[in-house]
Amino acid sequence: MVGNPSPDLDGALRPGDNLYTDSLVSVDLDTGKYVCHFQYIAHDVWDLDAVSRRFWSTSRTRAARSFLA
Repeated sequence: MVGNPSPDLDGALRPGDNLYTDSLVSVDLDTGKYVCHFQYIAHDVWDLDAVSRRFWSTSRTRAARSFLA
């Protein structure tokens, strides 16, 4: 998970959606390369915090792997 942008309450100092802030980002465990992301608050000016918990999961689509989500 990626936290809040800074400065958090003055969005004028950081134009745009501030991609990857306030996001859940997924990376490939073997290469460390970016896979995908979900930005749940674009251009956060309310200083909202993520309330979702991280958890361990195993994927069985190609090979059994554990990962932190």
